[in-house]
Amino acid sequence: MQVFGPWTALWICVITAAAQTPPQRIPRQQSPHSASLVLWVHAADNVGIAGALITVENETTRQNRRYQADAEGVVRIPDVPPGRYVVTSEAPGWNHYRSQPFTVADGEMKVVAVTLAAAVGEPSKPWRGVGPPPMPPAELSGGYQELPRAQSAPAVPAPAVLPPSDSHLYVRTPDRWEIEMPEWRRYNRPGEYPYTTRHWWDPFNRNKLKGDYPIIGQRTFFNFTAASNTLLDGRRLPVASDVSTVRPGTPEFFGRGGELLVTQTFRFTGDLFHGDTSYRPVDWRIRVTPAVNLNYLHTQETGIVNIDVRRGATRVDAKASLQEAFVEKKLADLSPNYDFISVRAGIQQFSSDFRGFLFVEEQPGVRVFGNLKSNRLEYNAAYFYLLEKDTNSFLNTFDPRHQQVLLANLYIQDFFWKGYTAQFSYHFNKDDADVHYDTNGFLVRPAKVGLVQPHNIRAHYIGWTGDGH
Repeated sequence: MQVFGPWTALWICVITAAAQTPPQRIPRQQSPHSASLVLWVHAADNVGIAGALITVENETTRQNRRYQADAEGVVRIPDVPPGRYVVTSEAPGWNHYRSQPFTVADGEMKVVAVTLAAAVGEPSKPWRGVGPPPMPPAELSGGYQELPRAQSAPAVPAPAVLPPSDSHLYVRTPDRWEIEMPEWRRYNRPGEYPYTTRHWWDPFNRNKLKGDYPIIGQRTFFNFTAASNTLLDGRRLPVASDVSTVRPGTPEFFGRGGELLVTQTFRFTGDLFHGDTSYRPVDWRIRVTPAVNLNYLHTQETGIVNIDVRRGATRVDAKASLQEAFVEKKLADLSPNYDFISVRAGIQQFSSDFRGFLFVEEQPGVRVFGNLKSNRLEYNAAYFYLLEKDTNSFLNTFDPRHQQVLLANLYIQDFFWKGYTAQFSYHFNKDDADVHYDTNGFLVRPAKVGLVQPHNIRAHYIGWTGDGH
């Protein structure tokens, strides 16, 4: 039999007492028979409902605890005894919620979520922040259980409530074009005013006839332009007295060379187009420009107003013509910066260079035009079949000239350096041989110089011109 000393017996007693003492739990450490619960209260668009009141009730013991959700709509509950629980929630403006029972296991960290619906009569609360609606809080990134409602049927969302009427704040108008400017008079004396009443005959204020607002619908405009061109030319040049002089008995070779020309031209342009009033290229356009000319010529010798000396030394003439008559259609938009390509067919005005040195006419033809690189590049390709010009009025006739012109050009802005625009062009002139006398009976083609006989002309021109600095 082994005998222990007094000190050995003392240690045995201490160890035995320690083994029989229950273990002490570290503060804030979960006990082996508890769990934790994380609740997230949110709306249908995943926005947390801050300040929602949450009640967690144990179905077995009927004990309940009340909590309030934080700014993200989250409630964190440590030390939850295992068991079956029911969650109820309420918040101002939201329907009362009660969940179906759910189980919290021993040692489990349960993460659940409940969805509240807006109460009847309350406006919906969509996300009003910047960007997409927020995501669930970070603690729910590992997954969570959405608790179904205790009711068998889901809650019906409340109908959207319309905001109060603000019709008293403004006056409804049919469209933005018919807004009338108010009368404005600051001083009681005549003068200019910023707002004036429009009239159909007034070209200086808003007018439907000059394209200020649509004539049809919202984007079809009409622009009417009337122009008057008066030319007065008086001169004195050496003039031959011809075979029959105005004054009998004056056989000198040179007669009196005084001449006076007065010509008056009226042009009327009707431009119907679809698109915007400015900047944006039109979708389509129809333009017609008739012209009327009156002219008077007085000379001091015969054989000038007409080759027939019996016509005397004075002439009065009138002519009506069609200077423009074409249709235009935009084929495509080439970029968001209004780069485009269009086609125009009919009698149209065209100048092939900066100053019109090579070709500037109003002739029937087909032209394809547009721009690229935000209008830095502008291009034209055109074909014209020329008409004869009236001798006295310089207006178009409807007789063919038997001359064709084919050309293409390209304008490049900021070429080499900023402010300099270059133009590269190609012209081809096909002038067929013919004999032509003008309205007054004078021979025009072939020219009365050198060998007078009909001849063809085939001319090519390739050029580079510039404008700017």
